[in-house]
Amino acid sequence: MAKLVAVPRWLIACVVVCVVCALGVLTWHALTRDSNANEGEAASASSEFDEGATLAGDDSESLCGLSDADQTGGPPEYWLQWDWEAYLSPMASAEGHGPGRVNDRFPTCYAHTPKGATLAAINWTALWESPWRVKTYRQRFTGKGSMRVLQRFSDSSERKLAAGMESVAVPWVRSEKYSDNHYRVMTVAAFPNGNWKMITHHVVWWKGDWYMYNAEGDWEENIRPVTQDDLDKLGGFYPTGVNPPDWE
Repeated sequence: MAKLVAVPRWLIACVVVCVVCALGVLTWHALTRDSNANEGEAASASSEFDEGATLAGDDSESLCGLSDADQTGGPPEYWLQWDWEAYLSPMASAEGHGPGRVNDRFPTCYAHTPKGATLAAINWTALWESPWRVKTYRQRFTGKGSMRVLQRFSDSSERKLAAGMESVAVPWVRSEKYSDNHYRVMTVAAFPNGNWKMITHHVVWWKGDWYMYNAEGDWEENIRPVTQDDLDKLGGFYPTGVNPPDWE
């Protein structure tokens, strides 16, 4: 019979210490890896949305290479075309002014022109009831108030997805030029439930396209109910070529 060899206590203690240290190193490595992964995911998520624009905009060239030579405006019904077989909603366009691309069902890439700014605001409004509006708006929202707006939109997206999408008609628009890079465009939206609202967009040229600028805390002031009498009093609204339904 083989004899049992007594193992010194100091050796057992050393082995235990080594095992504990090894487990500690493995745990630290796992936590560090998870932390780095989470930081990477956060950085990736934040890179999808950039709040860096200001109302001054920039002088970048169009992402689609569209010319900015035509700086005329005028009533949209004379130069705007509607595509009723568009992606998420009827899409407004004008030759040479955009949209030049459709990214994930969302029209983007307009000319650095008054017509380009007006078209961008009209198409944003037409997507208002889309259940995918958070995903699409992220592409062209900027300003320090945008994350709050997107969160509010996100809260109702699931309900809209379940109910199905209905188009928003945009029968009137008014555009005011603040600078070559900043327009205030007011669109009148006829919602499927019969409500009418005026939505004010601050449209800023940035990184080669028009972005919707949202200052912190001003969103509620940019959306309000509107009637035909209100439009008559305000003045400056032009038809877009869409026949509006009867006023309630």
